[in-house]
Amino acid sequence: MKIIEIKGAENRVVVEAFGKQRVVDFSDNGDIDIEPFDDLADDEAIQLFDEITESEEIAAALDVDSFN
Repeated sequence: MKIIEIKGAENRVVVEAFGKQRVVDFSDNGDIDIEPFDDLADDEAIQLFDEITESEEIAAALDVDSFN
């Protein structure tokens, strides 16, 4: 996963993963929405979700202590 852009005010991140740019939205209730998502195999989806939630750069930019 490569981080393309972080929009902290919008709680949005654009990443490149598995050959596509993907928009990741973080809601106030803790939900993470990744678009497009349906083209990912189960193991790819898990890997991408883990990389997003473990990214110190994303957590710092969005002022999040932890995604858990």
